[in-house]
Amino acid sequence: MKNNIKKLLELQLLEDEISVLEKDSGIRDIKNQIDSLKRNYNKITEKMQEIFDQYKKTQIQLVKEKEAFSSIEKQIKECEDHLYEGSFKKMKTLNSLQHDLEVQKIKREECAKEISRLQNQIKIDKLNLKNLKDKSTEIKDDIQKLNKELLVKEDMTKDELAGINLKIQSAKKDIPKDALNEYYFKRQKIYPVIVECHDGICGGCNMQLSIIFNHTVTHGEESQGFVCENCGRMIYISSEPLCNKM
Repeated sequence: MKNNIKKLLELQLLEDEISVLEKDSGIRDIKNQIDSLKRNYNKITEKMQEIFDQYKKTQIQLVKEKEAFSSIEKQIKECEDHLYEGSFKKMKTLNSLQHDLEVQKIKREECAKEISRLQNQIKIDKLNLKNLKDKSTEIKDDIQKLNKELLVKEDMTKDELAGINLKIQSAKKDIPKDALNEYYFKRQKIYPVIVECHDGICGGCNMQLSIIFNHTVTHGEESQGFVCENCGRMIYISSEPLCNKM
């Protein structure tokens, strides 16, 4: 990458032209809005899936609670039938039946409360799902509108954009593939990747290069392609700023 720093800087400046064009035309602003809406849409769909999964679990739990409630009701009826029929012979049996009846009634009350809670939770989940679905539909509509605006603006700038892209493709042909890959890898982490040196100062972080390299950097060292130890950017050194040459 160091041996191709001048060509890579020329490529970077051409890519900057696209960024400036997109910013001035409003394309960048629309793209940012679309990206933001898409992120919100993804968050909503994730939340909807989370609520839906919980909703299904609650439904299953509700069925089990209703089955348990029916079983408790059956046991209560059996206890009451035994008591009313007098189908017991000892006092111990009577006390046992009365105790079982009280226990089952307590369980029935607890089960009824749980059923009510689950039913309320299902209502809440349904309402939340509806609200989120409405919101997601609204976002999709907004994205479609912005995409239409984007097409109009891109059509207005397509000729100028095509001209810059031709220059970019031409510049890439003169740069080895490994150098290009390294450049774009660095670009994902830090931008700009390559900066110029002005009066011995890094154009990326404004650090004095003599402090970084322990010696004064001169224009005669242009081909060395320094890496700023402070910000990690490649430093291009020339007797004349490249942006004045293009």
